Amino acid sequence: RGSLLRPDREAEFRQKYGTDVARVLLEGRAGSAYYYASQEVRDYWEQNGGRQTFDMFALARGVTDAKTRNRAAAAERAVEDAKRLAEESVERRRERRNKRPRRALTEGEKLVAEQRRRDRQRAAARKLQAEAGES
Repeated sequence: RGSLLRPDREAEFRQKYGTDVARVLLEGRAGSAYYYASQEVRDYWEQNGGRQTFDMFALARGVTDAKTRNRAAAAERAVEDAKRLAEESVERRRERRNKRPRRALTEGEKLVAEQRRRDRQRAAARKLQAEAGES
C-alpha cells in the first residue's frame, strides 16, 4: 500500500525516468502513466473521474474552442488505449513497438540527429571531466 509505481516495472521506470514519478504519472503521456502506475493509483483515477489532461479539464470547465475540444477528444482516446495496453508484458510491449513502421528520415533530419548525437557525446565528456576535476 502507498506505492505510486508498479513493483514489477519500478526498475524499468527508474532507469528511464529517474525519480521524477509525479511528472510522468501526472503530467506525462497517458500510455506511460498507465503502464507504470500501481493498481492503487489506477483505482484512484477511476474512482475520481479518471486521469485528466489539461484539455479534458478545460473542456469540463466550459472552454469550448475547437483546439481544446480536439485535443480533449484525442486525450480521451489515448487514455482508453493506455488502459487497454497497461497490462501487456514488457516483452509484448517491446515487440509491438519494434513492429511499428518507421518513416525514413530526410537528409536534413539525419543531419540534425547526427548533430544532437555529437552534442550529447560532448556533454557527457564535459560532465566526466568536471566530475574528475572535483575528485
